[in-house]
Amino acid sequence: MAKKRYRRPWKEDLKDILSVHSGERRGITILLSLCFAASVWVIYAQWIAPKPIEDLAKVEVAWAQLKASAGSSIATDQRSDRHAVVDSIVPFTFDPNQLPTEQWVALGLSERQAESIHHYESKGGRFRTKHD
Repeated sequence: MAKKRYRRPWKEDLKDILSVHSGERRGITILLSLCFAASVWVIYAQWIAPKPIEDLAKVEVAWAQLKASAGSSIATDQRSDRHAVVDSIVPFTFDPNQLPTEQWVALGLSERQAESIHHYESKGGRFRTKHD
């Protein structure tokens, strides 16, 4: 008499197919993360990112119109004091380590800022590079 073979239920076959060890789980996680990042990038590039300007002439016309309307609405006497100070600055060569207060003010700094710089120099501070 032939021996009857035992057949496992289909659920156990499915479990065997879908079971993965930790290395495979890590790889699947990384792969899914990369796919998600790529899909986010595609969505951003197609629908969210600003579109490049194809016709620069339209932009130049709009810019000219904006400048014309802004120029007519703002009178020159209504400019802020800051702009007036910047326009009155005359550049000259100088060494900031030995500059008197009057010349700091001529460069556009306030009296208080110039005094602060002199206080810094009196405590041993120096300007060593152009960036300083």
